[in-house]
Amino acid sequence: MFQPWRSFPTMVASGLVLGLVFGGYLPYAREIGTVALIVAMTLALSEIQLKGLSLASEVRAFSQALGWNYVGLTGLILAFALLTPDPDLRAGWVVMAAVPSAIAVVPLTSIAKGDVRGALVSTALLYALSLALVPAITLVFVGRAPPLLDLAVQTFLQIGLPLLASRVLVRLPGIERVRPVGVNLSFFVLVTMVAGANRSAFADLGLVVSLSGAALLRTFGI
Repeated sequence: MFQPWRSFPTMVASGLVLGLVFGGYLPYAREIGTVALIVAMTLALSEIQLKGLSLASEVRAFSQALGWNYVGLTGLILAFALLTPDPDLRAGWVVMAAVPSAIAVVPLTSIAKGDVRGALVSTALLYALSLALVPAITLVFVGRAPPLLDLAVQTFLQIGLPLLASRVLVRLPGIERVRPVGVNLSFFVLVTMVAGANRSAFADLGLVVSLSGAALLRTFGI
């Protein structure tokens, strides 16, 4: 029997539809979405053991992540920014170019049964590096930089806090059975909140198509 909560694509698609339909009736969408992402991260990180972790052994993976993120992706997205006449959209592209890959890459790696520990280490190091790179890139291309304290707080909330909480979950019996469903449900809530909070953007079909095309090229083009 099909159980939708065990299917990641089904939960994401359902969240998108629900968010677009009821977006105007979702209070505290940003806050709830952030909590959902933290929960997904915590559950995903509960599958890894930090004992024996050596940063030296992760250097190769991190160097690849650094190259793809801050050379390949950043260069491509900055090209989008330079080709975008709208100043608000251009600023959005610059911010996207400045920040590392989304934190969600870690729970997605868990869903895909990939190297979660490697993804965690690379992501954590990228976010630490971003405390310097994000202000620098946005200052050069937009003329202003986000507050460093806000970046540090978000980094702790989305990486540090889930990592600490996951050390408690890893000791719980049966967490392996709960983890996949918990991650799927967390993404359902996250997508619902994000789609709902940005529902008005979908009113401009031309904008949606152009941004979707650029996003697809950014994600799958290199």
